[in-house]
Amino acid sequence: SLSITKTLSIAVAFTSVISALAWISWKRSQSKRSWELFTALPEIIDHMSSGIQSGLSLIESLVNLGERGPAVAQIYFQEFNVALKEGVSFELAISHLQDEFSLRAADQLFESLIFAKSLGGSELLAMLRQLGDFTRQDLSLRREIAAKQGWVRNSAHLSAAAPWILLLLLSTQPSTSA
Repeated sequence: SLSITKTLSIAVAFTSVISALAWISWKRSQSKRSWELFTALPEIIDHMSSGIQSGLSLIESLVNLGERGPAVAQIYFQEFNVALKEGVSFELAISHLQDEFSLRAADQLFESLIFAKSLGGSELLAMLRQLGDFTRQDLSLRREIAAKQGWVRNSAHLSAAAPWILLLLLSTQPSTSA
């Protein structure tokens, strides 16, 4: 940016802004991944419910998610399957899933599964249905909030970028940079 502006102070300011934008972009990609996992939770719960209803065990239902579950989460359930085959306990493998998902809604699901596995899950299907309903309601509410606040965010980005664009345009003129 020093070659464009010919002024060290303006170049440092632009470098700082570009660094901040790179960090924001990285955080946004992390947030997007979390959002994709969160939107996949109802489908994960549905797959588990249908698997258990069809006579599969809890572990078999979880392992099947590695092949038939939402694409964004398949790798985590495949790793879960590998961990179980290597002799890792169910609780530890679920704990690893919790770490990978790092979502409160997923934590509720996984803690419920640990509870159902250790104490026997006669109410597992009812719990999964209820958890699926809560997750869908939460997802719907979050989508509504995001839609209503989208225009505020976009106008804030535009108003924050406008002075920097003006500074860049003015700094490219030799008389202004001098």
